[in-house]
Amino acid sequence: MTFVSAWVDLFKRRAWKPKTPEAQLKRSVGENELKRCLGPFDLIMLGIGGIIGSGVFVLTGVAAREHAGPAVVISYSVAAAAALLSGLCYTEFTVDLPTAGGAFNYVAVVFGEFTAWLVACNLVMEYTLSCAAIARGFSAYLATLAGQRPTFFTVHASFLHMDFFALGLIIVLSCILAYGTKESARFNTTVTMVNLAVIVYVVCAGMPYAAGTNYRPFAPFGAHGVFAAASIVFFSFIGFDTVATTAEEVKNPAVDLPIGIVGSLLVCAFLYALMCVVICLMVPYGMIDINAPFSEAFHHILTTTNNITTAKKVFLQFSERIVSIGAVTGIVTSLLVALLGQARIYVVLGREWLLPSWFAYVHPKRETPIYAAAWTGLTAGVLALLVDINALAQLVSIGTLFVFYMVDLGILVRRYYTPGSGDWKPLTTRCAAMLLFNLGFTVAFRLHAPIPVYVVLAVMWLGAATTLYTLPVVWRPAKFAVPLSPLTPALGMFITLHLIGSLGWQAYARFGGWVLLSMAAYVLYGMHRAEAKDARDSHTLVSHAQPPANGAGSGTVATAADGAEVELMNRPSHQPAGDAWRDDSSDSDESYRGTSTLLKGSDGRTLSDHPQYLQPDDPLERVPGAPPDLPAEAVPGSTAGWAAVHNGSVPQPGEFDDVDLNGSAAQLARPASLPKQ
Repeated sequence: MTFVSAWVDLFKRRAWKPKTPEAQLKRSVGENELKRCLGPFDLIMLGIGGIIGSGVFVLTGVAAREHAGPAVVISYSVAAAAALLSGLCYTEFTVDLPTAGGAFNYVAVVFGEFTAWLVACNLVMEYTLSCAAIARGFSAYLATLAGQRPTFFTVHASFLHMDFFALGLIIVLSCILAYGTKESARFNTTVTMVNLAVIVYVVCAGMPYAAGTNYRPFAPFGAHGVFAAASIVFFSFIGFDTVATTAEEVKNPAVDLPIGIVGSLLVCAFLYALMCVVICLMVPYGMIDINAPFSEAFHHILTTTNNITTAKKVFLQFSERIVSIGAVTGIVTSLLVALLGQARIYVVLGREWLLPSWFAYVHPKRETPIYAAAWTGLTAGVLALLVDINALAQLVSIGTLFVFYMVDLGILVRRYYTPGSGDWKPLTTRCAAMLLFNLGFTVAFRLHAPIPVYVVLAVMWLGAATTLYTLPVVWRPAKFAVPLSPLTPALGMFITLHLIGSLGWQAYARFGGWVLLSMAAYVLYGMHRAEAKDARDSHTLVSHAQPPANGAGSGTVATAADGAEVELMNRPSHQPAGDAWRDDSSDSDESYRGTSTLLKGSDGRTLSDHPQYLQPDDPLERVPGAPPDLPAEAVPGSTAGWAAVHNGSVPQPGEFDDVDLNGSAAQLARPASLPKQ
């Protein structure tokens, strides 16, 4: 059972230890850094493209007919306000941590690696399942646009219902994302413009058929129906969080990210409100079709209008098709943005070694994470091809809401708690009281309790939330702060938990199963690989010492900065003097001039599992700040050599420390970086 206790100790040491913002930002510097190429307009269009999918053309009908009636416009306003609360929390974090990975980084700096891993797993699940579901909708709407039944393009084989159009769309969009981020943004902008034009057309085409009598009664199901509809249409605003995952590719994160996240939410909220008003004015709420509300609204007018002219008939039939075009373009953009966000989650997990490090590889020319993009396309494409995953839709919802809740909570914890201080009771007590009243409100809502019960529980929750103002603030962001904090993140938590409570028990069961699988993956794989990554990064020695004779194998022993013994290894005898060693390990493609010896740690691990050689005639370049006796070129019989283990840090040139190498004094040089090959 020794290994079990060792695993338990490792889990205790790693799982709950918050990461520093500096460490998270440091991971993005180097060979795997993504190109900063996105501006505020790109971000707004990515946000709109991710938010406005085909859902608005469907969810509006369900919410209006079965829950809110014409008051669905208020439901959309409430849902937009709720999404904006979490959007502001995302904005504060992403401005402070402008690196790929989104919510993983935010949770890691507050709650530690394990909770961040659970958040990342839910993001992976969210993006993968939603991509597959969205792609399936593409072929259905495409078939409808061609005048066929929705399943026309689906191939039935035994229990499988294969959708090759869905697979093809995912492959095409994955190739666009691998080709270039800026090019992907331009493609998204073009398609999103078409989608926006369709929405404007629907609004303008529907207004001439508006009837004020259709707005009476305004709220036939009362306040309960309005808020129930808000719980449904909230998911029309999901997609803004993907903008946060692109933070590393934003030119000016402090300015552009708030504009992108908040701006896209406000634009979408305005457009949704217009569409709600029009649909409820065109058709009585009880006659709105729940599957295709807008296209059926035009069809309803076409079939119920007496003495309709040929021109109007053609116009209304054309309008039905336009709605399908809007659904198709919405699917394309929301799928593109979801695939983009998914790849960035894989990148940060690869950088942390919680997943294989090749996920973090960035193509040197295209400057995109091509392996992460390919894997994202592969997993989502196979699901979209083979499986009808509508039954898992609620799993996507609860996973997304869980992530939102953790980000909102992270703002409060970061404001009022210092990691390692041990003074956690004041904040925990207040959050527990808020949670208790929040759950009570949600249960009362589901049981259709009398209005006074809601009021009492809401007031009690607000009282607990306002006590947060009595706590001393231990951290304030330097660039962007959530307005009206702590009330804003607290309200975000309240609404998010309320929405979680509106889901069915099947969603809770599936979510629990997914969390258990995620925990097992972390314990069996992730924490061990991440520990190996940290151990490797801790060796920071760059040593100037005399190497052993050519081909001798091993020589002088030095001590690295972390105290580990390091052995200076000579180049093999079959390699002529003057060769340099290249760091070709799985997480780095860096090579350094002037590296004529190789380090091996006392645990037997070398700098590179598979070292490769540079050309024999490559000279050793003089490092800035190096000792004057370092030869500018290595020749047989040279008495000086360099050995390096590099962890991505950037020490200053000319920093020298005296160390004892095998009993003799020598210099340990740490230049800013050795020139890369």
